[in-house]
Amino acid sequence: MVLVLVLVEILVGNQLALAGSPYPLAYLAGHIALAVIVSGFAAHVLLRAVRRRHAPVRAAAAITFVAAVGATLGGTWFLVGGMTNPALYAMEGLGGLALLGALLVIVWGGARPSTAPTAP
Repeated sequence: MVLVLVLVEILVGNQLALAGSPYPLAYLAGHIALAVIVSGFAAHVLLRAVRRRHAPVRAAAAITFVAAVGATLGGTWFLVGGMTNPALYAMEGLGGLALLGALLVIVWGGARPSTAPTAP
């Protein structure tokens, strides 16, 4: 679910970039709402991953959460701080890192340990 939400968030952000400033209020409100929702779901995934014994899943979930929150803060910095390039790069870069982390959660978390006996 987090992967899908991050993808949708990125697509809405791309639409905002294409629309340009002044940003359409509906796109901007959607982008902000999705950022908060993505951060919340990333926190949920992190809490569930902490309960697992599989370290790579916990690491990927932590990366996803930190990157999602960082991208949200970068977006806030972008809007409040005068739409500077460093804020834009932080928002975009951390959004991409959140996407990678969400993908890794699925890749590493989707594999179940085999209970079948190994061949002699």
